[in-house]
Amino acid sequence: MRQFLKRISIFVAALLLFFVLWRVVLYTAVAHTGHKAAHSAVVFVGDSRMNYLYQSPDNYGATAEPIVYTYYKVKYMLSQRKLDTVVLAVGYNSFASYYDEHIKNISIMERYYPYLPDSVQRKYLTKVQHPRVLYDRTIDLLRTGTVVVGAYNAPPRNWYFSKTDCNKRLKEQYEGKVLCTANLQYLDSMRMLCAAHGVQLILLHSPIHPYYEEHVPTTFIATYKQTVAQYLVWNFAHTLNVDTLFLGDGDHVTEKGAEIMTKKIDSLRALAGK
Repeated sequence: MRQFLKRISIFVAALLLFFVLWRVVLYTAVAHTGHKAAHSAVVFVGDSRMNYLYQSPDNYGATAEPIVYTYYKVKYMLSQRKLDTVVLAVGYNSFASYYDEHIKNISIMERYYPYLPDSVQRKYLTKVQHPRVLYDRTIDLLRTGTVVVGAYNAPPRNWYFSKTDCNKRLKEQYEGKVLCTANLQYLDSMRMLCAAHGVQLILLHSPIHPYYEEHVPTTFIATYKQTVAQYLVWNFAHTLNVDTLFLGDGDHVTEKGAEIMTKKIDSLRALAGK
């Protein structure tokens, strides 16, 4: 029994030592390498709707990223470099409690651990499932001066819009769901954060298939419209209407759709001087 307790004590001590050392390295790296690279003053953030949408090095979208974690990511970026504009992808489901599951998902949280406040990091310290994720983030920080999660990823190929797949997506996002108060609150926090740094916050509604929009519950459409009314919105919701430009779920574009949207976004950026 004593031998067992001794082993447990050694394991716990080693785990705590790992996190202490990791935090020391993290803060040291932030202090010394945070401003190494030259970056654009415009960043594009959000979940997979941005992740698959814009073929640009300015795209920091990440799959299943709640606005809660986007806020902390942008806050970190603002601590490291000067930004002029933040473009955030939002849609009808951004404010559905479907996202509460992502906020609580430990595997998703691990991606954003370096950005989170100390109080939240301590809360999740014993819940981390993949310490390698934290190690990789630290190595990225030391090597490139950034641990910013997200980039353009090519959408899945040969998966085109179908009503069956779209209905599955609609059920997953909206059936039995209520409003996601956390995303709503953190969008407002993002607005205040950007205003405090003199940064323009623009919301971007990515293209959605007409069938998808027709079947979104009116509660979520009304909440979306009411929420975004106070923001500048780049609304591309109805820009595409060909089945082969959408993935099966109707909520994301294909690679060809991304090519079209990249040209449109670049043109809009040029007109806006971004």
